Amino acid sequence: MRILGRIVQSVCVCAGLIGSAGAGSPAGAQTTEPNEWTWVGGSNTCCQAGNYGIEGVAAAANLPSGRAQSATATDSQGNLWLFGGESIAGPNNDLWELNSSTKQWVWVSGSNTAGAPGNWGVMGSAAAANVPSARNSAAAWIDSNGNFWLFGGSGVDSNNVGGLLNDLWEYTPATKQWTWMAGSNALVCDLNTVYNKTICDEPAVNGPGGRDGEVTWTDSQGNLWLFGGNSYDSSGTGGIFNDFWEYSTSSDSWIFRGGATQIVCINPGGGNCLGSEPPQPQYGTLGVPDAGNNPGGRANAVGWTDSGGNLWIYGGENRIQAGPLDYNEVFFDDVWKYDFSSNEWTWMAGANGSAASQGGVAVFPGVYGTLGVSATGNTPGSRIYQSTWTDKAGNFWLYGGVQTLAQTPLFSDIWVFNPSSLNWAWMGGSAGASSVCSEGLCQQPAVYGALGAAAASNSPGGRGYGNSWTDSAGNFWLFGGGYPAYPDNDLWEYQPSANSLPPAITPVFNPPAGAYTSTQSVTISNGMSNASIYYTTDGTTPTSGSILYTGPVTVSGSETIKAIAIANGYPNSGLAIAAFNLPAATPAFSVAAGTYTATQSIAISDATAGVTIYYTTNGTTPTASSAVYSGAISVSATETIEAIAVAAGFSASSVASATYTINLPPPTFTIAGTAVSVAAGATSGNTSAITLTPANGFTGSVGLTAAITSSPANAVVPPTLSFGTTNPVAINGTMAGTATLTISTTAASSPGCTGGAMPERSSPWYAGGAALACMMLIGIPARRRSWRTSIGMLTLLIAFVSGVAACGSGGGGTACSTVETAGTTAGEYVITVTGTSGSTTETGTVQLTVQ
Repeated sequence: MRILGRIVQSVCVCAGLIGSAGAGSPAGAQTTEPNEWTWVGGSNTCCQAGNYGIEGVAAAANLPSGRAQSATATDSQGNLWLFGGESIAGPNNDLWELNSSTKQWVWVSGSNTAGAPGNWGVMGSAAAANVPSARNSAAAWIDSNGNFWLFGGSGVDSNNVGGLLNDLWEYTPATKQWTWMAGSNALVCDLNTVYNKTICDEPAVNGPGGRDGEVTWTDSQGNLWLFGGNSYDSSGTGGIFNDFWEYSTSSDSWIFRGGATQIVCINPGGGNCLGSEPPQPQYGTLGVPDAGNNPGGRANAVGWTDSGGNLWIYGGENRIQAGPLDYNEVFFDDVWKYDFSSNEWTWMAGANGSAASQGGVAVFPGVYGTLGVSATGNTPGSRIYQSTWTDKAGNFWLYGGVQTLAQTPLFSDIWVFNPSSLNWAWMGGSAGASSVCSEGLCQQPAVYGALGAAAASNSPGGRGYGNSWTDSAGNFWLFGGGYPAYPDNDLWEYQPSANSLPPAITPVFNPPAGAYTSTQSVTISNGMSNASIYYTTDGTTPTSGSILYTGPVTVSGSETIKAIAIANGYPNSGLAIAAFNLPAATPAFSVAAGTYTATQSIAISDATAGVTIYYTTNGTTPTASSAVYSGAISVSATETIEAIAVAAGFSASSVASATYTINLPPPTFTIAGTAVSVAAGATSGNTSAITLTPANGFTGSVGLTAAITSSPANAVVPPTLSFGTTNPVAINGTMAGTATLTISTTAASSPGCTGGAMPERSSPWYAGGAALACMMLIGIPARRRSWRTSIGMLTLLIAFVSGVAACGSGGGGTACSTVETAGTTAGEYVITVTGTSGSTTETGTVQLTVQ
């Protein structure tokens, strides 16, 4: 739910004080003057329709319709690229380019009517028919190759369902084609039981979830950085997030950099979900970076990148929890910096929104000071939907915006913020909200002047939701905005000059204010060769009569330095204040806080020499009266250790704290057995030593069983297994127990003859031969028996006798076997040994090789 949802949409108060209604053509010869506005083109009345002309062709008459909350980016030539936004007819999906030299618009892509559907095509594939759907509040940027990128916003999906989108698109000017690169093209709609209504959103899957109101930056490599905004978590609970993302155009992937991904929902009796916004701001100490610092969830803030590539955030809105079932809406005026080198946030300026949140809506009023003069106490005050730029010097400029009060004011003031001095300067426009109101909408009327002519009195008037960018010459541009129900399409140019009525540059300290572990030599400078710097260390405000800075100031203890710069022709600089604190280094623990499954031995050390470390384990904050650390601390149960370091010449360190959650595993044991390799039938070398080792103090009697769980294919006659009298095994505490597993195998038998009675069988050949010989011998008359016949008969008889000798004589003799007896199959076996003791069961394996 957006905080601004209750703002009353009212009648248009957009008409200029001078000039005629209707479209104004861009001027080819307009001039600019420092810190003066020039009306360059468009209409001086709100709610105009667009003039699209011919797609792809620039023309002086071309002009987008009046709109707010468009997605804008600037290419390397300083040309504006503008996509979609909310017109009086609805959201749009048209893409425009404005040439900052010719001041002519080109309708590049998309529909010339509001509410047009998208065509996602195939993810990762460019196509002429591809185009994002109509939407507003999307994020846009241009990468180092000049391609235009678009992410998310409030619009419709491929099924024409409205909601917060998370699709990512790339437009390549060279091919004039869109590519759907990431995210979903279909909203997921579920009944949210907390809200009792159907919520449609695109959840975070490998990237940010659907959203609007986020802060975006582009780094020097053309990558997008995104922070927070209005979104929904994975359970469909809406809220304001502080998640931090980077999209790398080189790898085409999102990288999650931190922040919360869920919203805690508090349900009072009315059944409404109060998003407590678990990412509440964590301010820390002003000007001091810290890993715990965070701007918290916020929406509709603005951001910029300084000359060093660091990211900055200003303002925005959030809900600050005030009680168990209550919260306050806060419109911030704080300034934050994200340093890439340390990956830490620093609260740099403005009020602590969490501390000031009380009594409903927290709004911080502006402190304008002197026009053109930067000062420490100056602030634009709370607002959202302002227009922003960055000049060539890295200063951040801000124009207008919206603040929720009884009557919704639209501001017309312009400010510059110097990231070196951390001071705001009011540079023009009305001081404070306008008193010109009509039907609940208050705004300073625009003063258009002559088309194309700069003038000190010119002003776009009070407006928010504008579309802003900086061209290659460093000039600022503003298109449209106003209020979504009554948007403008006028085009303005502004030439910034932070040197108009400038004060001397506020001094800076090196090293900067903060906590240090040793004596510091502090230099003070402001970059001006004609400036003199005066400073104090006694808490008083410096003047020209204070100490003149001539060299580094030695800071050996806690001390605050105040300094100003004075130069002829300049107002005195703003007051620079740096508080130096030299505490001992924060103690460090040898083991990180966390959950462990064994007793931990925690050593505490400190980077500061000569410190004494004091610690507690009972939840109290340690002092110099606490226990003195003298050796490693044994942690065998869940415990929190807190420690400080104290040393002579230093203040006490910050408190180091670590909680150790000890979850010891239940007692158990392990089973291991020696491998066995034997020939089948062997009766030696066929045992495995089974060792049962206790773990976590196991004590008890373990019964063992063994089984073959893996064997060679088609194995027969499996081994038999036995523990004999070595089972069960007793284990006592830390002492292992053993058992002997005997593995019995069977040898195979081979074919052959064995002693015994000869079985009956048919008469062999030699029996028939003998009979034949006898018959032949008897049948031949004696007178015809020649010596040749006798020799033949003798041969047959010898054969007979030999056969009888070979097979034995009589009814007994030798039997010949032709059947093989199978033994244990050779190969690799796995024996699983199972041990059981009460409810504890463990297993181990033994490798068996049968040869």
